[in-house]
Amino acid sequence: MIEKDETDKMEHENPTFHHVLRMQQRRSARDIQQIQYENGHMHACPSNIMQVFATYFRRKYDSTPIDKDSIYAIVRTAKLNPRPRNDEFLERLINVDEFLQELRVGRNNKAPGSDGIRLEFY
Repeated sequence: MIEKDETDKMEHENPTFHHVLRMQQRRSARDIQQIQYENGHMHACPSNIMQVFATYFRRKYDSTPIDKDSIYAIVRTAKLNPRPRNDEFLERLINVDEFLQELRVGRNNKAPGSDGIRLEFY
């Protein structure tokens, strides 16, 4: 969402002092000022906050022990073959007109995929 302060200046115009102050306020409002660790202690130091996040995500996404028999049961029961019509659709060639039409539909300053490449690049 674009705030009014961001839209009332021209695209290649240097920001005014007002814009710089608003930008700093928005950035500081997004910063995490303090966090509570699992033992109940509050941390306000940025390095401690980073450590709490790192510990949390390390534990959350650490490797989980998996039973081999469960994996074999999943593989036996799963349908691994895609439907032929989906396969044909995904393998078909894309023509230039179709590509250009999709580029026109996209909005500026938006990346349609996870690669982060915006449509203006094309």
